[in-house]
Amino acid sequence: MSTFAEAPAGDVAAGEKVGHETCQPPLLALATCTLCHVAEKGGGNKQGPNLGGLFGRTTGSIAGFAYSKANKEANVTWGEETL
Repeated sequence: MSTFAEAPAGDVAAGEKVGHETCQPPLLALATCTLCHVAEKGGGNKQGPNLGGLFGRTTGSIAGFAYSKANKEANVTWGEETL
């Protein structure tokens, strides 16, 4: 997924909450995610890192973004199985 337009519909019930508790599999509550994230490849960061081109990227890997130590050390490669 490189843009929100390519993503499946989110979980409407989960989208009533705000925060990472809504970012649960199988689908993201995309409207909530845009509060903190941009999803355009090459775009900037907001409160959270840019999600454009997320699949295939390793956790904590966007240069210049202040990730938590746990995120940097998680060593997860984002894809359908890990999202």
